[in-house]
Amino acid sequence: MSKHILDSGHWWRATVPLALIVLGLALQQPAAVAAQAPAPAPPAHPPHWSYEGAEDPAHWAALSPDFARCGSGHQQSPIDVVTSAATPLRSGTGGFAPARFGLVGVETVPVDIVNNGHTVQVDTVGSSTLVIGDERYVLQQFHFHTPSEHTIDGRSYPLEAHFVHKTAGGKLAVIALLFEEGPADAALEPFWQRMPESPGKPVDLGRGGVQIGALLPARREVYRYAGSLTTPPCSEGVSWLVLEAHATASAAQIEAFRTLMRHDNRPIQPLNGRAIHTDVIR
Repeated sequence: MSKHILDSGHWWRATVPLALIVLGLALQQPAAVAAQAPAPAPPAHPPHWSYEGAEDPAHWAALSPDFARCGSGHQQSPIDVVTSAATPLRSGTGGFAPARFGLVGVETVPVDIVNNGHTVQVDTVGSSTLVIGDERYVLQQFHFHTPSEHTIDGRSYPLEAHFVHKTAGGKLAVIALLFEEGPADAALEPFWQRMPESPGKPVDLGRGGVQIGALLPARREVYRYAGSLTTPPCSEGVSWLVLEAHATASAAQIEAFRTLMRHDNRPIQPLNGRAIHTDVIR
């Protein structure tokens, strides 16, 4: 074997290990870069809003672009219901379809109650259905405001309940029930006894749903109008049905809620030419 070939072989044995080392370093570089990459930012929390101070309803629209409708909307809630201006609803009037309650079985429907810092809310998805025209709205939850958000001919009430219903497509319809001070409401008592005193996780109340009929007056005449959520983001397109008949709650029941929430009502919003119709939930 010639010296030239031997020298070439020595060169090959010396060069290959060096090439492997360089290649290894190159392969490790992306991993090192990835390890040094900053961690993704945590998801942003929704802006905090309140009923008092610098985050009160007058400032909601400025707290977030998502809340802009709270200041720029033209179909906002709540409103003052002027009864003399309400006109009877005829089928199809102004896009309003007849409303009726659907029958559901609630034996297996879960129920919980939560103090979310803005209200006390009872979650009981499926305890009731409200059928408006051909659309089926399923009860999602109900919650309370003190004093009332809606007023009737300028009169405010000490308590108001909102029964929030939603279609599979996300449309909302809310039944509003106003309370006057008077005899205690026995249907409220099971929820008042478990009402959380501070914001936190939901409290499980078991299964069996909520018999919505026990919470609503026997008379189902309502004032109907097109409005919005009464809390941020104040989304419009909400169908409101404000019951003409009122429930009663005792002074102690009203004070128990007021002690927790102080007040959690949005001020009255301009009607802006909207129609108010009288109707009956069948």
